[in-house]
Amino acid sequence: MSAVSVLVGVFNDNTGNDSYFGVGKNERYHRVPGSELRSRGLYQEITSANLYSSSDADTTLLLFGPQSPIFGAPSLDYQGVYAQLTNQRSGNLQHFDLTSLIPGVSNPLVSSLLVVATNRKKEYRVSFRDAFLSTWNKMLDAKLSGTPAHRTVDPTLTWEMFPEGVSRISGYLDSNLTYLEIFQPLVILLDFWPPYQASITYDLYLYLDGGGRLQGYVAGWSYWVEDGVKKSGIEQQLAPVVEVTAKDDLNKALAASLAKVPLTFKDLYYLPGKQLEFATTGAIIGNTTDDATIVLEHV
Repeated sequence: MSAVSVLVGVFNDNTGNDSYFGVGKNERYHRVPGSELRSRGLYQEITSANLYSSSDADTTLLLFGPQSPIFGAPSLDYQGVYAQLTNQRSGNLQHFDLTSLIPGVSNPLVSSLLVVATNRKKEYRVSFRDAFLSTWNKMLDAKLSGTPAHRTVDPTLTWEMFPEGVSRISGYLDSNLTYLEIFQPLVILLDFWPPYQASITYDLYLYLDGGGRLQGYVAGWSYWVEDGVKKSGIEQQLAPVVEVTAKDDLNKALAASLAKVPLTFKDLYYLPGKQLEFATTGAIIGNTTDDATIVLEHV
């Protein structure tokens, strides 16, 4: 790791067990999955945290509580209910008592965490949901028109961070990368038969090209249909629609949306929820299913 940009310490005040995690000046995240917290004796045992002040960035700690996975996201790390702790460039250490901080995330329920160096330079922030929900709904409704499949609710627009062992029909996602995810429940209406529940999932990979322009493509796709005598027939109809949508329609829609961001940037990263403004020193809570924020750092 390069010279430390931000540093946090997490503690079990009952046992004296502790660990420290830093983000280098050339890095954005330090990821700590549940497996590492287990090996350190801190899985669901963190009672407090120290966020040390940095002259380089705002020190940000994301603590994630356990939840059952939504379909298509078997890894629970960095998903679900979260508490985001922030120490702006204050010059002071900030101590957080987690035993009374956040129901569902406080001790003993911290199951994974991310340390993030935020607000290093001027940033341009975009809500994934605000930027893409309308485009997605129009595209999907047109694609499903005349088929038995129907969208009755909005999708979940979220993230998939460093996915370990997450497989799609299109293949495994890269555990060293970060993605945006679209999870869309569907209802399959059949003549003279009860409706079937189904869903489709798409993973989007965004990056900056050599000129600093925001680009992206569909990196993964999958579908699910509930069990029953009609399952196989529904899958045969749904599979080609899902694949064509991934390779053609969705890539085109994504390119059109990204083209609306005309600036060039130095770096790209994500924050959970809708965070269009810098977080002040303190704590905020949310759920990763609420939204994801695309953060672009200016050159």
